[in-house]
Amino acid sequence: MIFTPVLLAVLLLAGASAQSVDDVASRSHTAAPEKNLFKEYVTRGLYSCASNYVQTLTKLHHLIKEAAEEHRKCSERLAKSPQTYEPTEFAHFNDLLEEYRKDDDSNRHARRHR
Repeated sequence: MIFTPVLLAVLLLAGASAQSVDDVASRSHTAAPEKNLFKEYVTRGLYSCASNYVQTLTKLHHLIKEAAEEHRKCSERLAKSPQTYEPTEFAHFNDLLEEYRKDDDSNRHARRHR
């Protein structure tokens, strides 16, 4: 399930408003936050930061999903394609190898008769 930035912001606000100011003050040694948590949340820029963060995560999720789909399709195409290839002719390379073999044979023959 993909959470939209708005839905996540609402969930964050619901969680923040569920805590009482006294509970927050008793757990920390800092001063209690303002009574209006939503105002503090918006004025500090936390909403826009959280919204941008969630949007980036959503984009990343879609990119990963797209990449996985492309990989799956590529794997299917690869499985369907023939796995045999015709031999490539290397005429010049074969001629060079033949010359080297002849030279080696003639050198061996010359060494034997010394």
